[in-house]
Order: sequence, then C-alpha cells, then structure tokens
Amino acid sequence: FFHIACSASILTMAVLAGQPEARADFYLHHWEDHHADQRNLNLGVTESYYGTTENYDGAGALLIPAKFQSYTRLQTDLYASYGIIKRLSVYARLGWARNELVHDTLPGSSFSFTDQSAGINFRALELSISGKSTPVAIDIQVQGDFPLYSNPAFVDSGAPAVGDGTVDFTGGAFL
Repeated sequence: FFHIACSASILTMAVLAGQPEARADFYLHHWEDHHADQRNLNLGVTESYYGTTENYDGAGALLIPAKFQSYTRLQTDLYASYGIIKRLSVYARLGWARNELVHDTLPGSSFSFTDQSAGINFRALELSISGKSTPVAIDIQVQGDFPLYSNPAFVDSGAPAVGDGTVDFTGGAFL
C-alpha cells in the first residue's frame, strides 16, 4: 500500500520559479490525502515537537541573529474528515502551539491557535482490482490554510509569533 502525492501549490510554484520565499506551515504539516468513506467520520490527534539552535532568512540561507540561542515549538492538531457522499469528503484541522524563544535580550514564549486548515476531497476515479481489498483511486483535493491569531499582538507583547499570518491555498491529486 502506497501513496504517490502530486501537489501543485502556490508555494511550490513560487519556489520552482526561483522566488526566495518559504512558508513554515508547509513544513509543519505534510500534504496528505483526506478522503473519507461515505457517512464515515475520521478523527485524529497529532503532537509534534520542533527544536533548533539555527535560523534561516527568507532565501533559506543560514542567518543566526546576535544573541539567539534556541527556538522550540510544541504543536497539537485535531483532525476531522467526513464522507458526505461516496466521492466527496470534507476535512478540517484545528491546531495550537507553544513557542519558546531563548535569546539574551529578547526571550519570550507564546501559546495560541496556529494556522488552521479546511478542505474538500473529490474521488475522481476508483478502480477495484480483483483480489485486492483497497481500490486504486485518484483523489483531487483543495485546501485552505488560515491563521487564527494576530502577529502584531505577539510582536507588541514581545512574544514569538506562531506563524507567518498568511492565507494559503493548495490543490493537488493523489494516486
């Protein structure tokens, strides 16, 4: 059993076009097929931890600010997907995180909602193969990610932001 994920996102196209831009959420949440069987509710919880003593600029070059020591993030996400009809599913992700920045002059921590996701998945093709319990399928998926936080509020309080504050849309297909 395997998935081949083929996604075309604004981020991917920008990177391929040579744009020096990266979005952190792209690395925190993998692009996954969220198809759900008809009238089936799937629920899940994930925990992730990230810690580093390095920092990178917008072009991806190593850039360690003076007096920076480390950054850590503990992220929790709740996932839900529901099959409305045989070929159509909807899904959402609700996430929150605790960040901690260790810096000689600007230390801080924050706890907040992070970027949230909502999407729709359409099963474009499904082929049953005799002797196989799992059919071969092509799923087309569109997802929006949006912030449930305000970066100026974090900056004003001296706490590290929990995301980049952008709204992102991604679309792709899964085999």
